[in-house]
Amino acid sequence: MVWVQISSDLVSLEWQTLAKKKGSPLREGVLQLDTLSAVTPGNGSKTVRLRSTQGEILMEMDAESVEECEKWICALREATNVLENEFKRSKAKKQGSRRLEGKWLEMQRKKAAADAYKKKIGSTGMNYTARLMMERGGK
Repeated sequence: MVWVQISSDLVSLEWQTLAKKKGSPLREGVLQLDTLSAVTPGNGSKTVRLRSTQGEILMEMDAESVEECEKWICALREATNVLENEFKRSKAKKQGSRRLEGKWLEMQRKKAAADAYKKKIGSTGMNYTARLMMERGGK
């Protein structure tokens, strides 16, 4: 028997066997829900199959009855449909943070170049400011 739950952050399906050895499950795993593309019956009438977006089988579970299998399929399909907007928000947030990280790195690069230029000129007080103003066209 297997225990299955959706993670608290709503992005993964966590599973573990109920059979334990020294207080820990014999087997356990995590499936990212945004990689899940299909929940279908397997080869047997009591088998639930989870497929990735690339078509590979991520997990197969055998239910105790055909009715239980149908309930699992319906529940997992509904969960992925309901959480689809959460997946989209999560992806957009990751892309936004990558963009901000790129901007931060660019700012650090410019700061390092300015510091190197200041070091090359030396500490000359207002001469540095005057040189910068001359380079910018006196603006």
